[in-house]
Amino acid sequence: MQISGAGRTWQIDDTGALKMALEWRDSRGGAEFWLAHEGGAYPCLAVRLDGSAADVHYFPDAEHPGFRCLGGAGLPAGGVTKLVYEGCDPGDGEEVPNEFIVTAAVAARLAEAFFRSGEKSAEVEWMELWEN
Repeated sequence: MQISGAGRTWQIDDTGALKMALEWRDSRGGAEFWLAHEGGAYPCLAVRLDGSAADVHYFPDAEHPGFRCLGGAGLPAGGVTKLVYEGCDPGDGEEVPNEFIVTAAVAARLAEAFFRSGEKSAEVEWMELWEN
C-alpha cells in the first residue's frame, strides 16, 4: 500500500508501518493522507486529522464522488469541527459538519480495514455522495 500526504510518501507492508505513518503530523499539528493499493490506483481512502478528530472518505473509482464516513458521536448535532493541516482551505482550517467527524482511533481502524481488504469498512455507516 502507498500512503501520501503533505509531500511525503510511505510504502506500507504491514499494520505496524501503517500505524506509524498515520501517527505522523505536519507542522500545523494535523495531517491529510491518501491511501491506495497498486501505486495510487482506485479504490482509495482519504483521511484528514487534527488532534483526535478525523474525517474519512472512500473513493471506489475515478468516476464515483465517493462515500463519507458517518460519525458525530458525542458532538453537538448541527455543529462543525475545524480541521487544521497543511494545505487546508481556507488557510486557518476547514469546517467539517460534526456528522462526519470520527475519532483518530476510528480513522486508524478504517485505514487498517482498507489496508487488509481494499474496501470500505463495514464497522461504520457511510453516506454515498452520489447515487446512480
